[in-house]
Amino acid sequence: MSSPVTGSFYGVVTFVVFGGAFFLLTGWSFPSTDRYQTSIMLTYFLGTGWFAMKVGKHRDVPYLQALGRAIKGMVLR
Repeated sequence: MSSPVTGSFYGVVTFVVFGGAFFLLTGWSFPSTDRYQTSIMLTYFLGTGWFAMKVGKHRDVPYLQALGRAIKGMVLR
């Protein structure tokens, strides 16, 4: 049986990686005075948080396999 800490770690790592990639690719800063830009960031981060939660549920396998299972679960439903 795996520890809940593993699932939490998977979720945090996923959120940091995807969130960091967003900032690196767009070059935007937070907070912004542009409402459109802030709306896009908020929507992206909510989606990333939801996906990170899905990855964290697969704490019984290694990280890359948990990532794959989360993607597979979203695609095949």
